[in-house]
Amino acid sequence: MVEKLPYKIRQLQKEDLGRGFFETLNNMSPVGNLNVERANQIYDRITENPDNYVFVAELDGQIVGTVTLYVKPKFIREGRYVGRIADVATRDNYEGKGIGRELILAAVEEAKKRGCRKVTLSSRKEAVEFYKKLGFVEWEVEMRMNFEE
Repeated sequence: MVEKLPYKIRQLQKEDLGRGFFETLNNMSPVGNLNVERANQIYDRITENPDNYVFVAELDGQIVGTVTLYVKPKFIREGRYVGRIADVATRDNYEGKGIGRELILAAVEEAKKRGCRKVTLSSRKEAVEFYKKLGFVEWEVEMRMNFEE
């Protein structure tokens, strides 16, 4: 049985940037040397678009998980929306406690509310089974081209 911690799922607020948000993201991929000013600029750019949602899991005033949902209108299928989940991260030592699951479910629910016809995500091979348990299916192949590391 998964230990249920008393965390709260909600949207990211600017104050969260200094409350463990970057430490949480860093558990997924290196954040680098972001100073406060640059972090605030990124926050403003992401949140100025009403089709971007960054959810966090807060526990005892600290951010212990995050997920981003991008909602995009498409020309195909009569302009219906598609959701894209990205940057799923749980802070070090908080894995396996249901936080990632609840964050994904929050993003999926928001995609449904927004009228998305589907939601997609990319996954590392070791996380495929986790996403399958949440109802995702493997679909086609994703490719990418890196311009820098």
